[in-house]
Parts: sequence; C-alpha cells; structure tokens
Amino acid sequence: MRVGHIREWIVSLLDTRSDGYANNQYRSVQQFFKWYAAEEEVPNPMAGMNPPVVPEQPVPVLRKEQLAALLKACSGETFVDRRDTAILYMLMDAGVRRAEIADMLVDEIDLDLRKPASGARAAGTALSRSGARPLSPSTST
Repeated sequence: MRVGHIREWIVSLLDTRSDGYANNQYRSVQQFFKWYAAEEEVPNPMAGMNPPVVPEQPVPVLRKEQLAALLKACSGETFVDRRDTAILYMLMDAGVRRAEIADMLVDEIDLDLRKPASGARAAGTALSRSGARPLSPSTST
C-alpha cells in the first residue's frame, strides 16, 4: 500500500460521498496504518498526509415569521394544541432535541426554574411565557 493508493481512494470517496464521510474513513484507516506500522516496524504510508477538510455547515434556523406561524397553528384550546404549544416552547427556549422531548417524563420538568435539571442535557422548560396555558383545561393558571 502506497500513499498514491490512499490518495486515490480518498479522492474517490470525496467524489461519491460527503466530505464528513471521507474524513471519517481517512481517520479510521489512519489509525489502522499507525498500528500496523508500529506492529510490523514498517513505514506508515499515511505519515504526513492531511485529512479531507470538512466545511462548517450552518444549522438552518426558523425565522420569527415561521415560529409565529407554528405557534398560531397551535393556538386552539384542545389538549393537542396545548401540548404542541408546550413542545414548541421547549424547543425554542430550552434548546432540547426532539428525542429528549419524546423521552421526557413529567417529573423531569421544572415549570418554575429556567435552569438545567439533573443530567448532561436535561433542561427546565420556559412555559412561564405569556400565552403558555396549562395542558389540562381543569388546571388553573
């Protein structure tokens, strides 16, 4: 295996796959050759090579008008409307991920504080905004 072989392979990955995938494959093979060179006491063919560059990709963010339209769509009085409003406020204010909301238990939500609960990414809600309503119509505000 020579440097030229590895470069050709990386170029073919860059032509057919994402930059991130090519970078990941490069780093995996780099570790293998690092180990192989140490075990067999042979030169590492990847020594001095640089990994493919992965450009930063900005995360798309909703505009204020889009958020307002989402909140308006959830402005009804039904349980589902109130639930959806609470979910939107959680996503907007606490920065939780959708999987974290799906796994969240009622006991993990602190309606009074805006600081993280236990856990690395656990977060309190921001349901104290004007417009946030109790989920149950029988619960007082």
